[in-house]
Amino acid sequence: MYTAPVGRSSPRTHWVLPGGQVLSPRALQKVRACEPGHEYAAAQLIAAGAPAPRAGQKPSAWLAEALAAAGARRLRHPGCIRYAFRLGETRRERAAVQVAPPAGPYPKSEVLVRIS
Repeated sequence: MYTAPVGRSSPRTHWVLPGGQVLSPRALQKVRACEPGHEYAAAQLIAAGAPAPRAGQKPSAWLAEALAAAGARRLRHPGCIRYAFRLGETRRERAAVQVAPPAGPYPKSEVLVRIS
């Protein structure tokens, strides 16, 4: 095997609209800072029932109001599984590469719950 799981990326909190659309933390930051692309995330909230922003309203204040009005809920994501790739020209060179921490069982075994 040329890849090895090495843990998880940083956990994050996402917002989920009632229709199942996920608003990522990056999309929400674009709305707060009025960065390019914020119109798309704002349009998703408005389509879900949030009021349009008022003239002169701070984007962060509107976002808090819009998330509540749209019925969005928080969803904690534990982080994606990270993998390390062994590099080398030959199989022997790839086998000599040490991946830290040592490869263990597939990380999904952490979330399995034993029912007795």
